[in-house]
Amino acid sequence: MNLKESSNRFILNAISSTFLCTVLLGIVPSTALASLLQSYQYTGYGNWSLDAVGARAYSSILNAQVPAGSTIEKAYLYAASTGFTGHIIPDGGVSLEGTPLTWDTSAFNNISSYNQRTDVTDIVSNKVGSNGGTFDFAVTEQFESRIDGVALAVVYSNTNEAYRSIGFFDGVQSTVGDTLNILPAVPLDLTLPGFEFLLSVGITYSAQGRSQYSRIDVDGRRLTTSAGGEDDGVASNGALITLGGIGDSTDNPADPNAFPNGERSDDELYNLATGNRISSLPYVDQGDDEINIFILNEARDDNIFFAGYNYVSVKAEPIPEPATLALISLGLAGLVHRRRKQVKAA
Repeated sequence: MNLKESSNRFILNAISSTFLCTVLLGIVPSTALASLLQSYQYTGYGNWSLDAVGARAYSSILNAQVPAGSTIEKAYLYAASTGFTGHIIPDGGVSLEGTPLTWDTSAFNNISSYNQRTDVTDIVSNKVGSNGGTFDFAVTEQFESRIDGVALAVVYSNTNEAYRSIGFFDGVQSTVGDTLNILPAVPLDLTLPGFEFLLSVGITYSAQGRSQYSRIDVDGRRLTTSAGGEDDGVASNGALITLGGIGDSTDNPADPNAFPNGERSDDELYNLATGNRISSLPYVDQGDDEINIFILNEARDDNIFFAGYNYVSVKAEPIPEPATLALISLGLAGLVHRRRKQVKAA
């Protein structure tokens, strides 16, 4: 029996009473058990920074990597309570840079804990300013044994970056798996300089082993069979978290069908513009206007709390207003009439 499973039997006996207490205290989830849903999208010159930490300590550090001259467009802090505790993290239960946080969303998940999110754009923007580099953000948890970890997702604009489309999905993982539908505003152009299509996944309450992993399929093709683990934490309940981001490689796993052989066999960060050692073909095709990402935890007791995409794109041509369309039509009609007159005169 592994470290997280050994505590589940005792914890399950307390879930119903714990959940009842949260309801009686007026602490109820703002989002019902449903699915991972897109909560944010950015399109423009810029990029992202993703990081997570689970340390079984009251204080820890999250990082953000932002180049000089950037503007912070959005920053979210995510937190997930430890599986099978029924614990909802109260307002003020987590602080960032000394500021107690108030949660915007709290979603009760399928492992009887909560996935929570709040907007920390002002905190991140005030610290970063116009400077560049790797920034440390101090995190304090009031209930460290009941919080599996926290994650910081930052999107910044910068004219020195490629033109990109970036989106975040969050909420809760369906017990039978989730399909994330990514709908590019402009069909994908794999010939763009530096084209990449990054996918990041965030998972908690996963102690990596052959029985604890998630598989991910892209349009029916296997991307990985080894997502999960405690890459950004430690092997202890209250610190089981991983998120594809800073310090991670898109080269792992090399074999999409391989089971995990350790916590770092899969970094939960993928580039769909490349293939793998079985097939060099990319996971996305030229002209794609929809990409379906299916994520399923085989053991049904890991918590997938986040997924994000980030791909190089081109500007979508604005759709003309009706009045503009009318003027264009009149102009074309006049041009055709003029050409006909010229032909007749000849």
